[in-house]
Amino acid sequence: MKPLYVVGLVVASVAGVVALSGVTKQTGETPRVAAKAETLASAVEAPPFPPLEGEIWNLPSIDARLLIPKGWSIGRMGSDERLLRNVNDPLDGNMNLVLLPNAFGFTVDELLAENVDELSVNPDLHLEDRREIYVMGRKVLRFDYNGTPRTGGEPVRFVAVVWPRGRFQIALTTTVSAKLWSEVAADVDASLESLQIRWPMARTK
Repeated sequence: MKPLYVVGLVVASVAGVVALSGVTKQTGETPRVAAKAETLASAVEAPPFPPLEGEIWNLPSIDARLLIPKGWSIGRMGSDERLLRNVNDPLDGNMNLVLLPNAFGFTVDELLAENVDELSVNPDLHLEDRREIYVMGRKVLRFDYNGTPRTGGEPVRFVAVVWPRGRFQIALTTTVSAKLWSEVAADVDASLESLQIRWPMARTK
């Protein structure tokens, strides 16, 4: 049996659909909260990011940033800061940062295999596309998939950009009602293509 806490993308996706449907309750300290207590970014003077023109969403906990999609804004859902297309309805479009354990130190290729396997057998989710992209010289993963909560509700489209960082798996997830995807796809793609990550320096002996 595979360790359940390794499969971050699938767990986060299903939990995200249910949470947006108003079904779950938050209990205890989540990996996201625990991760915020640690400094994932380098404490030494980091080189400046390449320039970006437009409104920027800064993610200091992982030393990353990206452009906000057109018409979206920074808002909050509970204790989480997110990008929201409509503050009154998260399923109109929201982008969220999730930090999950990567206790076994999986590489990006191992995370790819793990998540593809899990998405292929999960009855609630259908994998539309997966690809490898490069952000500032290193490979990250993009997954496009859809699903409907078991508790009912409308079909939802997901996009997740995933990469390992230290003891964590980072997932930048976008959730949109499937019927609205064609309206927001180009703006979401442009935002994700602007992603910048300042990678930790590799250790040398």
